[in-house]
Amino acid sequence: AGSCVQCTSQDASACGMKDGTPLVCDSLQRACTTFKAQSAGLCDPCVTDAECVPGELCVLDTVGSGANLKNVGYFCHWKQGDTANGAPSDCTATGTPYVKVVSNATSIDGVKADVCVLRVSSCPANADFSSKNCAPTGTPDDKLCAFSPPIDAKCAQFGPTSYRCTMTCLSSDDCRNGSICTTAVNPPVCSL
Repeated sequence: AGSCVQCTSQDASACGMKDGTPLVCDSLQRACTTFKAQSAGLCDPCVTDAECVPGELCVLDTVGSGANLKNVGYFCHWKQGDTANGAPSDCTATGTPYVKVVSNATSIDGVKADVCVLRVSSCPANADFSSKNCAPTGTPDDKLCAFSPPIDAKCAQFGPTSYRCTMTCLSSDDCRNGSICTTAVNPPVCSL
């Protein structure tokens, strides 16, 4: 289209290979990366659809609503109905914690599909869930969790003296690993 670029999502041949796997082109920067094709799993950051595993697309995540709506970044998400590649046929029935369906979502490369996303929280909060210490000095700090606390995450007590990041939720459908949504706190969070 009249611009000189290193690569595109449709033609990443200039990016080469690593260990026998093609490297992908960053679809927004139109520049080669060191990321391998199909190397990003569910809710992992991505720069092109080709980086996601089959059955997933690279889609812009958001958290919050209205004036508080924030773009989180691009992450791999299931294409609802692509059961041959491991995606659920119905996000709300079998996609926990990815129970929200974004209908006709447009991927970073312009592919349209219904995708399964986290209903309240974010992929960074999902990555931090129960694994990130959010009180390294002994004082709990929500700001050490996820992308936009307390919208998508909170720092919660995990034992007598330790704290871990957890995800916000509306019900236990929003929680992973058999965790339940604790509605006694505001905002509600997934139990550790």
